Amino acid sequence: MAFLVRKARRVTQPTYLHRVADRHVPAVRAVFLTAVERAWAATDPQQLAIQHDFAGNGIAWNVFDAELDRSLDVLRLVVRDAAAAEVRSLNRRGLRIIAKQEDDPPWLTLVLDLLNPEAILFAARSANLFRQNLTQQTQQAIRAIIVRAQQRGLSVTTQQAEIMELLEAVFGLNERQAIAIDNLRLRLVEGGMAEARIAERVRAQAERYLRARALMIARHETMVAATGGQHAIWQQAADNGILAPDQQRSWLAAGDRRVCPICLSLDGLMAPLNGTFLSTYNGVAYAGPPSHISCRCSLSLAFD
Repeated sequence: MAFLVRKARRVTQPTYLHRVADRHVPAVRAVFLTAVERAWAATDPQQLAIQHDFAGNGIAWNVFDAELDRSLDVLRLVVRDAAAAEVRSLNRRGLRIIAKQEDDPPWLTLVLDLLNPEAILFAARSANLFRQNLTQQTQQAIRAIIVRAQQRGLSVTTQQAEIMELLEAVFGLNERQAIAIDNLRLRLVEGGMAEARIAERVRAQAERYLRARALMIARHETMVAATGGQHAIWQQAADNGILAPDQQRSWLAAGDRRVCPICLSLDGLMAPLNGTFLSTYNGVAYAGPPSHISCRCSLSLAFD
């Protein structure tokens, strides 16, 4: 059920969750890039050629999935650190979630002990979705390139080297990026550029796309996990009677000119802890940020 109650009094957007997420971005980015590198290294060109109609069996998707599963360890840390940051924030407001001092070494362990099992499951679900979505998007990109090659009369069997070179360049990209790389290659061929130079240009552009995608993915996934850690602490506080059963949350957009219409429609809306925020822009109900890739929104408890 979506809640569209009223606009909250505008408060300054908290930045501590973003800082938590940002600390773990390099680790998630590395998981993705390592998965791309190792999966392609484990791919057998001969097996790919056998799958000339492309059923997906020619690429080492099992290696890709296994490497992406390593994100669980990182996302657990994000959930933990976000929960700890939220406890500090609530403590500053006088809501003592933990009586221990923040410089006491077991403090983070106590935070973890407070997290209900759903918080740990949230990290596991996030890692699972991370793997499923990236594998699906990468498979779609590979299929798109194979189809486009076949439409131009190329065959994985007879033009294996050419197609393998292109697939290597686009592996790890989404479909839109992969098609852009294919179009770049076609333009360079039509322009009469030497094959070696074409390969160099294609690899360079694909690498830029891959780095940008890895960073974008990492920022999104760490923010999802950080918001989950924050919510786990709020829920635990409500369960323990520290927060009221009808405690409201407020959606806070970044508050600058870069805010998109989706986030602008959500800014200031309030919803219960387990409610959703209904966007008047697209009619979608959101449990919380991020509402989209590169979303910079956050949530705050709303107090009168």
